[in-house]
Amino acid sequence: MLTDGPRFAHAVRRVLDAHGRAAAPVRIVVVHAVDLDGDGREEYVINAAHGSDLGETAATTDYSLLLLVSAEGDAQAQIIAAWWNEEDASPFEHYDAYYADADGDGVMEIFVDWRYYEGDGTRMFQLKDGRVKETPLAWFNGA
Repeated sequence: MLTDGPRFAHAVRRVLDAHGRAAAPVRIVVVHAVDLDGDGREEYVINAAHGSDLGETAATTDYSLLLLVSAEGDAQAQIIAAWWNEEDASPFEHYDAYYADADGDGVMEIFVDWRYYEGDGTRMFQLKDGRVKETPLAWFNGA
């Protein structure tokens, strides 16, 4: 885990701007450095979020993101999971990421725990040919 997340702010800013969120401030919660594909080089999973809590409503500048960048200076981030408020009425979602080689192939899977005010769940992603792909493995608990 890295505590100097601001060096990844440019990647978060590009994603927010590309999705019409220029007014949203960049707020990096944590950056994980993980060798996902077993090639000896770390990839970076950025957890960025802006919002107050897991309430029933959120502001239009609120968001929650998990992004993957393949190199420290790479401004091109892949979205693993994303939530942003579309109409100032959506419930805020929150993400956390964990990593394990679940199938023994030498490649780490990304487990994304998500939650919002009425439920939670887990989704699993894999890095295939340099791209993040969601797998069918997931569960959900809530309304």
